[in-house]
Amino acid sequence: MCYVKEIREDIDIHSLFLESDIVCGLSTSALLEAAVIGLPIIIPYFKDIQNQKYDERLIFRDAYDLFDIAMDVNELESLILKRLHNQTIDKKIMEGRKALFESFISSLDGDATEKYVALIKQVVAQSGGKRD
Repeated sequence: MCYVKEIREDIDIHSLFLESDIVCGLSTSALLEAAVIGLPIIIPYFKDIQNQKYDERLIFRDAYDLFDIAMDVNELESLILKRLHNQTIDKKIMEGRKALFESFISSLDGDATEKYVALIKQVVAQSGGKRD
C-alpha cells in the first residue's frame, strides 16, 4: 500500500493515475479524470461535510452513485482494501462516469478544441465583435 508522504506540485497527475490502483479525493476534477480511465474512486464523505450547507461546494455531489463513498475513516480503510483486491468498475458505472466527465470537463471524442473554438466564435459573433 502506498501512502503520500509529501505534497508536491511538480508531478504530472496524469502519470500518477497510470501508476495508481485507487484514487481518493473530494471535489476535484482530478477524480473525474481518474474515473474515466477506469480507476476505483473513493470519496471520503465524512460526517463533518454531510451538511446541506456544503452541498454546493461538493461538485458532482448528485453523482456519488458512480463512486465508492466512505462515510467514516473505518469505511474508508475497508473500501481501500476492498478495491485493492477488486478494481473492476461496472460498465453502467463507466458510462455514467464518461457522461459526467463530458458534462463537467470535455468531450471524450477528441474534438474538444474544435467545440470550444466554435463556441467562442459564436459568443463573439453574438456580442457584435465578429472575428474569423
